[in-house]
Amino acid sequence: CASAGTIVGAHNSCIAGVQDILALHEKRKDTLSARDNNGNTPLHIAVKHRASHKVIDLFGDLEEALRRKLFSQLDKDGNVPLVIALNMKDVCPCVVASIIRALPSMCLIPSPSGSMPIRKATAIGLPSSVIKAFLLTDMPIEIIHADVVKPEMLVFEKSKTKELGHRYSFWHVMVECNDIYLSMIEDWIS
Repeated sequence: CASAGTIVGAHNSCIAGVQDILALHEKRKDTLSARDNNGNTPLHIAVKHRASHKVIDLFGDLEEALRRKLFSQLDKDGNVPLVIALNMKDVCPCVVASIIRALPSMCLIPSPSGSMPIRKATAIGLPSSVIKAFLLTDMPIEIIHADVVKPEMLVFEKSKTKELGHRYSFWHVMVECNDIYLSMIEDWIS
C-alpha cells in the first residue's frame, strides 16, 4: 500500500525474487506448505513481515489445491493468514483484499478466541471495498440464477435464491456498525 511513486526498483526486485522462489519450489516439487522451526509457512512469514499485496497475490496465483492449503493453514497460534493480517497494526487493506481474493472462505474462519474476521476488519476501519469483499463471501442469501437482482426476488421468488441461514458478517455490519457502511450496502443492493 505504498503511495504512488514510492515503489522503488528494490521493491520490484523483491517481488521478482519471490516469483522466482515460488517457481523454483513448484519445479522442484518442494512443498510451500512446509513449516519453519517457528511453525510458519512461507505465506505466514510473508504476511507477518508485511509483504506487499503483490507478493500475497503471487501466492494467490498458485494452483488451486496448493492455494487452498496455504491460505487455510494455521500458524502455531492457530491463526489463518487472514486473521494474522487483521491482527497486524496498520495492516494494508490491499493485503487483506488479496487474501480474501485468494480464498474467500477464510472470511468465515474465526480467530482462536472465536472472533470473526469481519469484527476485526470493521474495528480497525478497513475501507468499504474490503468490507464488501467480506460481505460477498458471507451473505445470508445466495443468488443462483439471476442476472439482475430485484428486491422482490429476495423475498418472493424463492426459486431464485437459496437461504443460507444466519451469516455473521452481514448481520454484524448491518446491526453493530452504527450505519458506517450503510451507504455502501444501499448502493450495492440497489
